Amino acid sequence: MSVNNKVVQELEAQTGLYFDTESYCYYGTKKGLFFVAKAINNAWAISVSVCKDGGLPNKAILDMALQECDRIRSCEAQGYRVTYVVKSALTAKKERDALRTVLEILPDFLVRQGFQNCCERTGSTQELGIYVIAGAPHILTRSEYETNSVLVGEQMTSLDLKHENMIAGAVGALLGSLVGVAAILLLSKLGLVSAASGVVMGVCTLKLYEKMAGKLSYKGYIISGLIMLLMVYVANRLDWAIEIAKAFYVDIFTAFRATPSVCREYGLQSDYFLGLGQNLLFTGLGAGSIMFSQRASQKAGRISKVLMETQTNMN
Repeated sequence: MSVNNKVVQELEAQTGLYFDTESYCYYGTKKGLFFVAKAINNAWAISVSVCKDGGLPNKAILDMALQECDRIRSCEAQGYRVTYVVKSALTAKKERDALRTVLEILPDFLVRQGFQNCCERTGSTQELGIYVIAGAPHILTRSEYETNSVLVGEQMTSLDLKHENMIAGAVGALLGSLVGVAAILLLSKLGLVSAASGVVMGVCTLKLYEKMAGKLSYKGYIISGLIMLLMVYVANRLDWAIEIAKAFYVDIFTAFRATPSVCREYGLQSDYFLGLGQNLLFTGLGAGSIMFSQRASQKAGRISKVLMETQTNMN
């Protein structure tokens, strides 16, 4: 994931929060409360972990924040963890402005209602901090962080030691890529070439490879990528074969074998390779984005660290 350093610096200055380059979240304290802000599904989500009088926060009181700040779209509470979603805007700059506005109003509201920091899992108010576990930020006690980070480490070690059956994975990738082939053919019949078919192929290929291989390693990405390239070629040739079969009243298998010779004989080679190039380009964009995103998620899943603790100097 690319980061615009100028935007990061501006948001840090405007909100008083800090940016973590590994979990891609902004974190810090406002009015003595821990805050975590992260862009999720094209919207800003602001999370806190709060209690009142030692008990779970009252959802009706939390919802009152929507009346105080019209930039807040919704409030979701899961135990002690509360997430406020900021309304979307037409531009990224306006969304950042909305985030800044919410972060100016929300802390005052929560403090005024008597809420205080607590662990999002236990409700404890002692030895708190903001921690990253498996790439995701959490507000926890130090002991909860240590316990969970050890568990994540053990899971990663177990995954590393797990055998990867690349032959079975290749079969799975081949089966998954067939869904992408179907997507390419369907869009072609609609007169479209889209990266959406690449997204479909990327998701299905990688998921089935991982399921049948037991895990998805760097070698698995290479195998899956090569299979996707091959199947884009097959999809493009099959698309032409379908049209040839209709035109010459032959079966699809005969048409598939005859596609190169028919294209040469009727001077259609440039059209054939243009279509192949377009399919490779758009499928590559879609599938490539999925592969990059999944690989980044795998790397982030290994990250566990301290962002901020109670004894850290706060804003």
